[in-house]
Amino acid sequence: MSEINIGEILESLNNKADRNLRNIDIYNTDAIVEYQEPTAENNYTWYRLYASGWVEQGGHYTHNNVEGTVTTTLSVTMADTHYTITMSKELSSASNTNCAYEFMPAYVANSKTTTSFQVRMTTANRLNGYDWQVCGKADMTGHPIPIVTQEKQEFEHRVIAFQKPTADNNYSWYRKYADGWVEQGGISTGSTYAEHPKTVSLLVTMADSNYTLLLTKNMGDADGVCPQYESKNTTEFKWSVTYRSALSRSVSWQVSGMAA
Repeated sequence: MSEINIGEILESLNNKADRNLRNIDIYNTDAIVEYQEPTAENNYTWYRLYASGWVEQGGHYTHNNVEGTVTTTLSVTMADTHYTITMSKELSSASNTNCAYEFMPAYVANSKTTTSFQVRMTTANRLNGYDWQVCGKADMTGHPIPIVTQEKQEFEHRVIAFQKPTADNNYSWYRKYADGWVEQGGISTGSTYAEHPKTVSLLVTMADSNYTLLLTKNMGDADGVCPQYESKNTTEFKWSVTYRSALSRSVSWQVSGMAA
């Protein structure tokens, strides 16, 4: 006869009661079963793998103005090539901000595989590298779901603090998790040449500057080929556009990584 651990039973009941009070269906709620924090040892790549097979992963690629095609290797193998890739450009030097022909890094057509994707770099890119993020269905081979600890895993990765985007906070938001992971974002606008580079203060202080930063330009803005970040630290980042004759510029931004 196996021994009964009363403490574990009580903890499980308390966790279920907490979810039920918040009207959460514990049987249909997804759970994070594996994750990797960005560190020097893994070249500041990260991922969060869910029991459903969904995976979010990202990192930074540095190429130092090398011309040609470069390959980014995924931390988690994908189930197929129907995953989403988003990238954000890192400016190589302030002197390049007047180049009207600097384009966003883009992945090469038909280059996506379940383990990597390729990005074409030309002299027009003029960047140190790019931040990248991939979302989609993972190949769960070699990633068994720990049924016994699945509920505990879900509880450990619960959201412990958050901010909804409203007019009062300029539509900025964040979600901070029990394990220290944070996702935050918002909209930043700079209307004149003098306002660039534009500084964005983060809502939640990051553990270091090795977080993933994604920028998307508002197409309604006049001119400006693409947004790029010029610097980032634990409390803020600076961004600009490549063609400075534009009178209006705005970007949507998102940061993912470990909080301080």
